[in-house]
Amino acid sequence: YARDDRTAADLFEQRESWDLQLQHNLQPDSRNALVWGGEVRVWRETYISKDILAFRTPSTDIALGSVFAQDEFALTPKLKLTAGLKLEESSYSGFEWLPTVRLAWRFDENNLLWGAVSRSVRTPDRIERELEAPGILEPSPDFRSERLIAMEVGWRAHPSPRASFSISSYFNLYDDLRTQDLVNTPSGPMVLTANGLKGQTWGVEAWGKYEVMKNWRISVGGDVLHKSFTVKPGHVDISGMEAAGQDPSYQAQIRSELTLTSWLEVDLDTR
Repeated sequence: YARDDRTAADLFEQRESWDLQLQHNLQPDSRNALVWGGEVRVWRETYISKDILAFRTPSTDIALGSVFAQDEFALTPKLKLTAGLKLEESSYSGFEWLPTVRLAWRFDENNLLWGAVSRSVRTPDRIERELEAPGILEPSPDFRSERLIAMEVGWRAHPSPRASFSISSYFNLYDDLRTQDLVNTPSGPMVLTANGLKGQTWGVEAWGKYEVMKNWRISVGGDVLHKSFTVKPGHVDISGMEAAGQDPSYQAQIRSELTLTSWLEVDLDTR
């Protein structure tokens, strides 16, 4: 149980939440590692504002429930298949199914190849569904969950006792991302939160670490990101595709960790 209160000059906000989680791990035989469980979460929100942005009903109850199961199955001593499914239902998004499949092949003691495909969602919140401002912002009771299909492949290795590295690539498909549409109403043009954005991202991430001496380690890493998002037909996003984020197309980092004594370490990090 948790309770949060916030008071300012023009608003009062309170949230009470109850959360119950259960998880059970078991190993029915030498080839299977199974985990299953569930969660029930209920919270009550109260928001009273003197500002133009407010909720028509100051207090509301929101609930979310889910069950999940995942099995890690050894196809061979070197090949493992992990499959899982989460079923979720909430007050705002209704029923969602969230599967994941992962395959890992350790072809020797120092090398691991893996791949994964998953489906994920971001459920709406109260602001997106119910916030309104007379003459400016309409409530959006039809706003749905944002959806993602994620695909990944990667390789992790320890070529020597002093060195390790990892490289992975990914391709993500997004749909129903949030837009701020401009719509015509009997009262005139209004802003409406909608699911009008779709797109994809893809890229590569890599890192490595090398122990130069017993007390000196150097690590390097970097990633390259490409994004392509479009507003779906029938939508006009006045936020300028804000939901797509503002991410750098590439990043790089090098870090030196030098242990001088048992109580003194000097680190140098450049990005």
